[in-house]
Amino acid sequence: MTAVRMFEVELYGYETIQVCARTPAKARARAYAMFMESRSVKSDSFHWFLVNSKIRSIPSPERVGERILVNGLPATRAWARGHEHYVPFMRDDEDVIRFAHPGDVEYLPAQTPLGP
Repeated sequence: MTAVRMFEVELYGYETIQVCARTPAKARARAYAMFMESRSVKSDSFHWFLVNSKIRSIPSPERVGERILVNGLPATRAWARGHEHYVPFMRDDEDVIRFAHPGDVEYLPAQTPLGP
């Protein structure tokens, strides 16, 4: 399982957006979907988007990537713009960002590295 990270996607001539994903390719695909939802892009071609966009890894906000339990099942805390009331998370076997009520989330104790 790949760690959940933050990426910044810049599309020439448009506002830079931040996305949460496991890989740069998945982050770019998520950013493409976000740009298409806004209908503000001048072309709907994914090829055009790839040619005109840049992606870079950025530091994650606090708690992103933290291991949690949602309804007793393991997950990883994620980030989603505009969602402060519910906890965004990703299941280990999928890349969809889902949301849980804070009462359904159990935070695991911080894991400390084993040493001599």
